[in-house]
Amino acid sequence: MGTPAGRAAASAAKALCPLDILSDGRVIAGLGPGSSRADYEAVGVPFEERWQRFDETIRLLKALLQPGAPSASGTYYSAPAARLSPSPRQSRGIPLWIGSWGSQAGLRRVACLGDGWLASAYNTTPEAFAVNMKLLGGELERRNRPAGDFPNALVTMWAWITDKRSDGERVLSEIVGPLVKRDPAEQCAELPSRYARGGCQRVHFWPVGDERRQVELIAGEAEGDDCAAPHSPGRFGTMKKLLELLVCFIHPLAVVLMWIDLASRRDMASGPKLAWAILGLIPLVPFLYVLTGGDLW
Repeated sequence: MGTPAGRAAASAAKALCPLDILSDGRVIAGLGPGSSRADYEAVGVPFEERWQRFDETIRLLKALLQPGAPSASGTYYSAPAARLSPSPRQSRGIPLWIGSWGSQAGLRRVACLGDGWLASAYNTTPEAFAVNMKLLGGELERRNRPAGDFPNALVTMWAWITDKRSDGERVLSEIVGPLVKRDPAEQCAELPSRYARGGCQRVHFWPVGDERRQVELIAGEAEGDDCAAPHSPGRFGTMKKLLELLVCFIHPLAVVLMWIDLASRRDMASGPKLAWAILGLIPLVPFLYVLTGGDLW
């Protein structure tokens, strides 16, 4: 939620409360001031005032959404006289997680005002995240807030789950690469594990297409997998491999499918491709190709 350029604190709080009720108390409000000057100009708010307004907005949201929080009125906004109705379902109110790229000032703001930290996946690395976690821990301790259970999340990681190599390579080169403006292929599957080792607790995924199907795959394939083994094929991948092995008993069909896959592979030099293509004429070789990570479709 970008604030305050796009919506006032009172209206944001009014929208969040019904969501918290409908979700049975599972709402977490992610807050950031936004980085687009055009957004501020569109509503007549000076872009240079964004941080002062943002700090004031957070304090006002706390007063509106969290029981016991001090009343907050300031230079730009005033707390409404009436209490919100309906109120949030969560007994301690709706937690407010603050977005920060990891600057010292941003982490101080998170430690001072936030109930959690939202790190930018676009502007950090697993190593930088780990360093910023230590900095945030120090800021929390200076404010006598426990650092050990302070929540965090990485937002947002572009994702595409597939068990076919050629499909993954297509998405990396045609969609993700232009978005991040750098080679995205380096250890893609290992990134969540590296962030986890740096102290990251959650990753918010952003499917780059076919959103409904991708969300289903994330829930069914990724959820519950061991973070130390991101290459685990999952239930769908295991079934696919079994079907490919069955196809290998039909040797002519398996050879044709194997050649098609070899032609589309970008992770293998031409020499090994030619060797696999020739050896594939031997009946048992397609089985070996599948077992060593090759695809038949």
